[in-house]
Amino acid sequence: MNNRTRTYQFSVTLLIYTKNGLVWWPAEIDVAHNFTDEQALDHINTVLVEDGSIRCTKIKSEGGDGPRARIITGREPVIIGANALATITPLHFQLVEQGAGHARG
Repeated sequence: MNNRTRTYQFSVTLLIYTKNGLVWWPAEIDVAHNFTDEQALDHINTVLVEDGSIRCTKIKSEGGDGPRARIITGREPVIIGANALATITPLHFQLVEQGAGHARG
């Protein structure tokens, strides 16, 4: 990331079924620093339509303080194919870096 970009965090739901439902996880991608959340989602959609996949970072997390918070335990780069996606939505909970007292998203 540089001073012309910001990290946008979102939620990914895949078309992979388990006994507990669909697989989902938080992710992040760098977008233009002046993008609104809606513009960030439009950017993700454009990349998926044009390229058929998107590179992003999967955020590994575990339960945090309260029902709307998660602690980040790791990150890994991933490529998601458009045909594997069920939904991409804004992130509706807070992510906190492990060992840090501040929220990232």
